[in-house]
Amino acid sequence: MHGTQPGDPAKAGDAILAVAESPNPPSFLVLGSDAFNAFAAVANAQRTELDQWRDVSLSTDSGGERP
Repeated sequence: MHGTQPGDPAKAGDAILAVAESPNPPSFLVLGSDAFNAFAAVANAQRTELDQWRDVSLSTDSGGERP
């Protein structure tokens, strides 16, 4: 890459090893502030939309009322 990324490859390696050796590793991991912030923005937007459509989603259960 161009060499101006905020991440440090050695620190990423350390983090990957720590996760690999963890007795309870995460099922999903992002590394670096840039990746974390980008993913958090997407996840927050998805959560907002999920909450907005909660009633419709839950209405599809058997015996539930239709929207």
